[in-house]
Parts: sequence; structure tokens; C-alpha cells
Amino acid sequence: MKIEWSKTAIEDLKSLRAYISEHDPAAATRTATSILSGVESLLKFPGLGRAGRVPHTRELIIPDTSYLVIYHVSDDTVRIDSVLHSARKWPD
Repeated sequence: MKIEWSKTAIEDLKSLRAYISEHDPAAATRTATSILSGVESLLKFPGLGRAGRVPHTRELIIPDTSYLVIYHVSDDTVRIDSVLHSARKWPD
């Protein structure tokens, strides 16, 4: 099993870290580390997240944050589609 990040997910992670860092750099680091750790756990347990709101996706809730990792699994790859704040409006 391998992890593959979409360009959108990479930009999401960069943006959220930059935003949080404006107010609390240490919290930005903790949040990014929690997200990366959660994603890493998908290597062993790709079904860890709940069924996604978008068909064929899964949602990994990142503990102690307000973020979700949206991903899907195909063959031997976990594809990270996006990282969203739980208060964000979901795409159609």
C-alpha cells in the first residue's frame, strides 16, 4: 500500500498550516503533524475512515482538530483527495 497526495490536498495542507501559523505557529505544526500521522495510519488500515459523503470516498476524522482527510482507495494506493475544515461547505 502507498499514499498518493493530489495537488489539491497538498495545497489544502499548505494553506491550513499558513493560516493557523499566522496566529499560532506551534498549533500549525501540531495540526499538520496530526494530519500527516493520520494519513500514515491509512497505510495499514485503509478502511479506517468512515464512508464519505461523495460516492467512492472515505473521510478520516483527525482527532483533536477540526479537519477531515477525504480519500479513496484503489488497488494498492490510498489517494488523498483533499483536507477540509469540518465547517467548510462541501462541494456538490
